[in-house]
Amino acid sequence: MAYLTKESIKKTKAMERNNKQYTILLVDDEERNLRALVGLLEDDYNLLTATDGEEALDLVKIASEQIHLIISDQRMPNMTGVEFLKQTMPFIPETVRIILTGFTDVNVIIDSINEGHVYKFMIKPFEPKDMQVTIKRALEAYQLEVWNHQLIKELRRLNAELEQKVERRTEAIQNFYHFISHELRTPITVIQQYLRFLQQGAKCELPSGDQMKHLQIVEKSADRVFKLVNQILNLAKIESQNAIPSPQSLKINPLIRISVEQLSSLFTPEVTVLTDLTESEPSVQAVLEDVETVLENLISNAAKYTKSGSVQIKSQEVDDGIKISVEDTGVGIDTDQIDQVFNQFSRVGDLRMAQGTGLGLYITKVLTERMGGQIGVTSKKDEGSTFWVWLPST
Repeated sequence: MAYLTKESIKKTKAMERNNKQYTILLVDDEERNLRALVGLLEDDYNLLTATDGEEALDLVKIASEQIHLIISDQRMPNMTGVEFLKQTMPFIPETVRIILTGFTDVNVIIDSINEGHVYKFMIKPFEPKDMQVTIKRALEAYQLEVWNHQLIKELRRLNAELEQKVERRTEAIQNFYHFISHELRTPITVIQQYLRFLQQGAKCELPSGDQMKHLQIVEKSADRVFKLVNQILNLAKIESQNAIPSPQSLKINPLIRISVEQLSSLFTPEVTVLTDLTESEPSVQAVLEDVETVLENLISNAAKYTKSGSVQIKSQEVDDGIKISVEDTGVGIDTDQIDQVFNQFSRVGDLRMAQGTGLGLYITKVLTERMGGQIGVTSKKDEGSTFWVWLPST
């Protein structure tokens, strides 16, 4: 019979694993009992054997990761089965344990359960069929315990990640509301103040020079409030919308030209705005309102961070779709902030230049992906950024 002893365990470690899933340690001071168990189990399991508790404990220390089940006799010289099993707990706590004995001692049964963490107490002599069934059920219990530990570990990991996300989300929302309260109050206060100035001014058919200046400030502040509220409403609309609008076939180049023309006033005189569009007139499968919002957000974002140099808007036919890119020579983005660009409420780069809500690019990403498209960015600090959107062709 081929079974492993303490002396052969090291050789076993070096051997290629066979297709037997479980390893069982058999401990009994009577050789004939070991032989009987080996003959019963060797076809289905990897087996280790020992003739006393000390020898078995050495095996556990050497091959702790390989042992799934221990079957130990209770009455052995120097160390009882319960004492041996108790000492294995620090090394292989998940291993299933079975005690064999020829005596029905109630105290031993109690000790085996309380101290040895024994799965089952079996009386010798046992029926081979009963032993096989018991081992099968014991290993099922072992596997279930392993899966439970893995599940608990995974649940703890997911819970920790969720807590971190909730903390980040909560912090982002708190920052957002603080920012919004400031961003709304400032232009509204300006509007109220300059309206009072106008009310206090001399009556005239045409506004005076000062009054015209005041009206321009009021108009600029009102535009700022309008854009801010519009972004918040867009976000609310996206997050509360149950039905996604149906896409249609749209010519993309005319939409780009219209957006560039409408937003040209956002750029300083030091910025050259260029377009490089496909010679053909490609169509995309998209939602008109969403495409307009995407183009507006990308172009206005380039205007915000580019005070000199150039901004180039391109369209290219790529991979059964159209890639729209907005390339600027602005302030660029730090490498460690790239991953945050499309996050909700995120504002990266030079915050002194960023007066937005941190929603524009997030909304752009959501709308693009909702149309079956993709979005990305490449950027280098102080050298500019290229934001791109890919939409499927019709």
